[in-house]
Amino acid sequence: MIELLIRFLLSYLVILVILSHFHYKYLRGEKQIPILGSFVLAVIPLLLIHVVLSWLFFQVWGFPLIMFYLLFVIFLIVAVFGERPRCTNVRTRSLGDDVKFEECLDGPINAWYDPLKKKIFVGDKLLRFLDENELKAVYYHEEGHSRYGFWRLILSGSLLVVWVILYLVGLTFFLFYLLGSTLLIHWFRDVLPLLLNLLLYSFFIALIFSPVIILWLWYGEHEADIYSFKKLATAEPILSALVKLYAYNMFQRKGILQNWTELKVQPKRTESYPSPRKRDIFMLLLRESIETALKISN
Repeated sequence: MIELLIRFLLSYLVILVILSHFHYKYLRGEKQIPILGSFVLAVIPLLLIHVVLSWLFFQVWGFPLIMFYLLFVIFLIVAVFGERPRCTNVRTRSLGDDVKFEECLDGPINAWYDPLKKKIFVGDKLLRFLDENELKAVYYHEEGHSRYGFWRLILSGSLLVVWVILYLVGLTFFLFYLLGSTLLIHWFRDVLPLLLNLLLYSFFIALIFSPVIILWLWYGEHEADIYSFKKLATAEPILSALVKLYAYNMFQRKGILQNWTELKVQPKRTESYPSPRKRDIFMLLLRESIETALKISN
């Protein structure tokens, strides 16, 4: 078991180093290699997780392997249909011929692309504090997400599958052993080590999987911002919209009112922002992936 966990840890560190290098190159404008590399590295952890979970299902826990595939399909479908916010009351809005979206009445302070309906939704609360240019920037940002909608669903669905399967198997075995044991000592002797092993395995599986998810989410946001910038030939509207959204949420919690449509944000010049180093990206991925793995496994 120790040898297996060491291999998990080494695989995680290798993946983390390579992803940090790719993301560093990506931020410097060398996009083709990192996107191809991150795609390949996204497949490796998914295959590794698939093999490990299949082995645990069939060899260790004795479940029919077909159960693994059925659960995978079921929870992938749940992820596909349940990922986005729901809107029961919508109306179509437009800002010219190229910008048409669905206004979600009484919706969240957010905008999102629905890959199943192939439409962009904007919450009515978000419309209250964005001017026309900022709204266009948000629209094009979400339109940029539509180009990567399939992979976002696959990765988010896979993350949900890993989380649910691990907990479902743990709960099943907990009930089997609890109902099948006549003495409490049998429970502590048999069930507790199994649950501890399951928790440890789930943490290391999530640890390998999480940096890939995090990096793909970063890529998705970066590419959507770039798409919005190219459409409007300026980055100021999308930056202004993001700052307004952050400030709105912060001030709303404190009960401070503001006429947000009149608020203008002047972003700093590009030279004012420090360039991240490979070490900075590595440490950020390390911290974010460990936090994500702890949330998934706990």
